[in-house]
Order: sequence, then structure tokens, then C-alpha cells
Amino acid sequence: MRPVLLGMGSDTFDIVRRTLAAFDAGDLEAVCHRRSRNVFNPNTYTGLDGVREWRAETDETWEEMRLRPWSSIDAGDRVVVISRLVGKGKTSGLEIDRISAQVATIRNGRITRWEIGYTDPAEAKKAAGL
Repeated sequence: MRPVLLGMGSDTFDIVRRTLAAFDAGDLEAVCHRRSRNVFNPNTYTGLDGVREWRAETDETWEEMRLRPWSSIDAGDRVVVISRLVGKGKTSGLEIDRISAQVATIRNGRITRWEIGYTDPAEAKKAAGL
């Protein structure tokens, strides 16, 4: 599916798309930003060590997990990203294919905060102040 850009320049969407592609490829240095938070998990992961911990936890749970961004909504210094989450549980074998939403804070061309795990895009929009 081709990205649909809603009220946002392609440069910002490209930052998000490249970050997710780097995560998928295991290039954690490229992913590294200051803070990540999963709304399903009370932990906040900070810096490269935090991203490594988050990735290890993801790999422990999921045989495969990918976020495919397809639209974004500008919220000032934040962007709401609507994605397709596709994955397969490592132990259960349960397959998932659903809409997911994230809120990314972007400064100086980098994501400085990434809030993931919203199951309803409206919740992500509210978190971004929209």
C-alpha cells in the first residue's frame, strides 16, 4: 500500500518510514532516539541501550513483527503515524494483522520520542493533542 500523506510534508513521513525500516533491519543505531514508550508496557526505553532492550523484548515475544506506515497526520512537533502491524507470536504462533498507531516527536530531522502501541488511531491523535 502506498503511503497517504495527510497534512504533512514527505520529508517528515520519510523520517518515520526510514526509522521503521532501520528497526526492521536491526540497525538500532539508526533507530536510536531519546525515549520510546509502549502504551501496552509501562517501561520507557532511553537511548541506544534502551532501544536494544526494547528490541530484545520484541524479539523474545515475536517471531516476526513489522510496522508498515501508510499515513501520517501533522501535529506540530509531533506526528501521528497510522500503520499496519503484522506479526507472528513466537510461542503461540498467533498471527496478527491490524491497524496500529504511533506518536513520534521529531526535532532537527530525528525522532526524539516514539510512543507506540495505540490500537485506535483516535487515541494516538488525542495523545498528540489533536
